[in-house]
Formats: sequence, C-alpha cells, structure tokens
Amino acid sequence: MDVYGCIAFLTVTVLAAHGFHPAAEDGGIYIAGIYLRLNPGLFPHDAEFVRAPMAYSSFAAMMAGASRILHLPADWTIFWAHLLTIALTLCAAKRVSEKCGHNAAEQLGAIALLAAWWTMPVAGTSLNIGDPYVTARSFSTPLSLLAVSFALEPWHDESKRWLWRPLLLCLLYLVSTAFMHELMFGFAVTFIVLLRAKMSHRWRPLLAILTLLAIGLGFVLSMTARPESTAFVRAELSREYWFLSQWSWYEVCGLLAPLLLFGALMKMERSKVSTDLLSASLVAGLASLLVAVLFARERFAEHLVARLQPLRMFTLLYAVLTIYLGAHIVRYSRTFLDRSRLVWSKRLFLMAPTALFILSACAMFIVQKVQFSSSPHIELPASADTTRNPWVAAFRWIRQNTAEDALFAIDAEYIHQPHNDAQTFRATALRSVLPDQSKDGGEAAVDSALADQWQIGTDAQTNLNTLDDADREARLRPLGATWIVLTARSPTSFPCPYNNGEVKVCRLNPRS
Repeated sequence: MDVYGCIAFLTVTVLAAHGFHPAAEDGGIYIAGIYLRLNPGLFPHDAEFVRAPMAYSSFAAMMAGASRILHLPADWTIFWAHLLTIALTLCAAKRVSEKCGHNAAEQLGAIALLAAWWTMPVAGTSLNIGDPYVTARSFSTPLSLLAVSFALEPWHDESKRWLWRPLLLCLLYLVSTAFMHELMFGFAVTFIVLLRAKMSHRWRPLLAILTLLAIGLGFVLSMTARPESTAFVRAELSREYWFLSQWSWYEVCGLLAPLLLFGALMKMERSKVSTDLLSASLVAGLASLLVAVLFARERFAEHLVARLQPLRMFTLLYAVLTIYLGAHIVRYSRTFLDRSRLVWSKRLFLMAPTALFILSACAMFIVQKVQFSSSPHIELPASADTTRNPWVAAFRWIRQNTAEDALFAIDAEYIHQPHNDAQTFRATALRSVLPDQSKDGGEAAVDSALADQWQIGTDAQTNLNTLDDADREARLRPLGATWIVLTARSPTSFPCPYNNGEVKVCRLNPRS
C-alpha cells in the first residue's frame, strides 16, 4: 500500500475509532453558523450568538458555499468536510515527519499514532488534538502543521540567497490559517518564529528576546485592558479551563509531561532539524505556561490575557509530540530488532508498534463510546438511528413541527443532562433559544457585547426543570419565549405535544 493508500485507510480508521458527532460540543456552534449562512431567516431572536464565532473566520461562509456549489445538503457537506480535514491533517503530519528526516516506516508510525490519539484531550484546555466533529480548528490544525513543515526547510542556500518557495508556502498556509481561526493563527505564527529563531546561528539571544517579548506583551495587555462589566466577568470566570488554579492535578500533569518529554527527546536526538523542532516546542510550551501563570488569574480586575487562552498553544505542541513519538516508536523498535539475536524477540518487537497503535485506537474508541453513550458512534446524516438520543429526537421534532420565529427556553445546563451527550439545541433544532451556560457562555466570555444578554438568559433558565409553572412564566414571559423544553419527569400543566419519555416539548400558555 502506498502512502496515500495508508492515509486513506487511516482516515477511515479515525472515523471508525473516534466517531462522528457533528452537532455536539463546539461542532454545534459552527454548524449553526453554516445553516444561518444558507438561510438568513433562521435564529431571528438570537442570531448574535450564532454570528459571534463567524466574525473572524471564513469557515461558515466556505462550508455554506461548498454546499451550494456541490449541490449537497449541508449535513453531507459537513460529513465529507470532516473526512477531508482528517486526511489533510494526516498529510500535514507526514510532511512534518518527513522534514524531520524520518524514513517511510517512521512517517507511517507518526501518522498512525496521530490517528490513534485523534481525540486525545490537550491537558485541561477543553480542546483535543482533533475532534469528532467539524469546526474552524479542523482546518487550522493541518494548515498550521503544513506551515511548520515548510518552516523546517532551508529558506536560503549556502551562498545566502533566498529560497522563496518554502518561505512563500509557509506564509500562504499561515494566511490560510488566519482566515480559518485567528487565535490558532497567532499560536502558529509564534511557534514558527521560535522555530526559525532556533534554526538561526544566534538562536539563544533570539529565543530569550522573544520569550521576554511574550511576557512583556502579557504585562502590557494586562495593564492597559479596560474595566469589565459584572456580567462579562461572570462569563469569563465561568470558563474554568482559562485559569490554571481551577485545573485538576492530572490536567496540570498534561502540561508538564509534554515539556519533560520534549526536554528528554532533545538529549537523545542527533538530527539538527528534529532538535530545532523539539527545542522550539519546549520554549513555546514554557513561554505560554509562564504567561498563563503570571497573567491569566481570576483575581485580576480584567482577564484579557485569559481570554487569549495562551495554553491553547499546547494543541499544536501535542500534535508535534504525537508525530515525533509515533515515528520514534517505529525507529527504536527497528533498532532493537537489528541488535537482537533471538528470533522470538524479533517477532515480538516487529509487532509491538502495530499492537500499540491498535490498542491506543481501541482505548480511544471505548472512551468515545462512553462519552457519547446515548448517541450512534457515527452520526451519518441519512441514518434513522440519529434519533436514538432522546434529546436529538426532541430537537428534530422541534425542527419539523415549529415555526422558524419560535423562541425556546431550555435549562441553562441542558448540555450536561443525562443522555444528552453534549448535543446542542440550535444546530439540530434550527430554532432560536435563550442563551445557555455552556456554549453561549463561551461566546459571552470573549465578546462583552453578549455578556448582559447571556446573564439574563442563563438566570432565567437556571433550574428550569424543577420550577413550578408560575415561576417559569414569570421568568420566561418577559423574554418572549413561546416554547419550553423540559425533562419528561418535570411537572407542568403546559400543553406538551411531544414527549419521548426522556424529554418533552411544551408550549407556554398564551397571553391572556
């Protein structure tokens, strides 16, 4: 099987091992934006929350355009885009591995481990290396890796003449990253600047200067930030993963372990390119960690640095480390084979890398099955089984049986309800809903213009399932809600035309 055949096989492997849940978690945020692009009449009451993630990304516009050009339903466009981004990420990983001097077998090991660890959590950042859904990050990650691969090439020859091709292609992929995700673009640029500094002859003073500049920038941003409203601060503090003091010990270990590995691997590596990549990764990780420790704190009057989420640099670092480890698992296995004289040990270590990759993929498969226990493992658009999840079934009923201008209320923490599997309302129901604590809270935490509306909406929907109808009316009527989604066990006298035993959809009493 050639390299492209291996990438095609591993792309399917990622889908099979890690699943596909397009409207779950952040996937739902971006899908709602795609549908709004295709139908501007959607979400008449809450379009600002749908547009917020689209403001600095061309993702939704590109996906909606692809749906129109290809004459594909949006659901199928999203599915094929998911497979495309997986394949693109594996191709980018192969190229990074190749530029590090790894041979064909080691490159295969690099992309195989990346495929096996696809949904590996990145410490406590609330991100994974890859996702079982499509977002702007699905494109920014491979584009960033491609930019890194061209940054690893020489930009001038021995006579100091510029080699424009790798430089221009590196810039092209960086610009493409910026169009997709501006925050990840910032991390990619920072990483490549550190990498190129390490590759220069005067790298120590350059790295010191760049690190001091990062710390100085964090200080300046903290000192010059404007005062924040009470609602905005509340939204920011609801993002616990922004603040290291809120992390569990094992999440902190998720930051320190890669840094220790980068340091250890640097001592073992003989290739200059690989050493430069590992050194830049270590410095980038240490700098982002230092900035977060110094300036991303809850007790500060403002949280501008926290909003920039410096620890999300580790998303790129995890990808680089996975690529490197995958290649070297194969390398060290083959080295042991070459030195071993025992036939049985040769056979054992010949199978060891493959067994490790398969076991890793199986472990991640089990994790995904547990995390999405009430949903099909692969949620294909044409599958009737997509309504196995009772919340999804209720949301789909709403989509088919209510008016586009309806405004729904649902418990502020509905995404954490049993059997929900983090399935989002807007992306599935395609109806307006009052702001929730989880996903809309994330938007309000980075856009102060949404904070007041978010606070009002979440306060009105807090503990909505346990309130009596009078309290529900008092909270929701002033906000214009016309429908309410409750758990099936919630007592109510409102008429409920839909009830699947887990979730019911009820109409608020009309005004008297």
